[in-house]
Amino acid sequence: MSQILDEYTKQVPRVQNAQHYASGNQGFPRACSRITTYDPELHETLGLPLSPRLSIPPFFKPFRDLLEARAKNRKTSRSNYNSESGTSTLNLTLAHAYNNNCIQTPLKNQVLAFVHPFYAQICHYRTGSGRYREEVRDIGKKSIETLKQAKTLGLSRVVFETADHYPFGTAHLVEQGLVDRVIVTKADKGDLQFPNEAFAFANRQLLIGGGFINKCLYQTVSELDLHTRDITLLEDLIFYSPEAEEHARYNGPDNWQGVPITPLKEAIEKIQQEAQAAK
Repeated sequence: MSQILDEYTKQVPRVQNAQHYASGNQGFPRACSRITTYDPELHETLGLPLSPRLSIPPFFKPFRDLLEARAKNRKTSRSNYNSESGTSTLNLTLAHAYNNNCIQTPLKNQVLAFVHPFYAQICHYRTGSGRYREEVRDIGKKSIETLKQAKTLGLSRVVFETADHYPFGTAHLVEQGLVDRVIVTKADKGDLQFPNEAFAFANRQLLIGGGFINKCLYQTVSELDLHTRDITLLEDLIFYSPEAEEHARYNGPDNWQGVPITPLKEAIEKIQQEAQAAK
């Protein structure tokens, strides 16, 4: 494992060594438990084959029971990554992202980012109304299409993700080449696990989506706002928590706590115009 990953793991309490977990060694207790609250059509959102359980990349399969138990129990995940299961999950996430060249990747001037894009589909799906569920699915699919578009346009593509959910959603996008950089947030929160990563966004133009606008997404934006010159929330790609609204889609004013909110089409057109003017 590289020096970069070693530097990350030194900052994590009770981590012994990331190499141990990244090598596929099962040197920690396995907890047998299936997630029963996820969206059964999450595979469709991610463009994956139908599976009786949540799909995970081959890298994570030796650890499936541990990861599912961790993702299922939000009470446990709220302890952050200080427990043995938490540090194991964090190490696995960092190792997978590193193996796919998504750790500390330099960012271009224009960045598309998402915060916890599949959170509702992984652990809140049964909480929301039928309308909420359909809207969350639609936003998830549209988010992936926007990542593809951003790749074509030459934008950097970043996902802020909790290690507990990474194996079941964002890891697939990483392997599909749709994500340039993975930034781990605290468990069940939008705050960055490694706060210094916010400096990577200095003087960048940031378009950002994800959820929940009233919780984790706003926590992330608040942290980045100290460093980024230009942040815009994408109206079409942000969503509420199911406890806050019966619907997922944003339907509020054109700013959130002072951060502008713009329709996706308008934001993309602006980027294209700027790119054309720069030629």
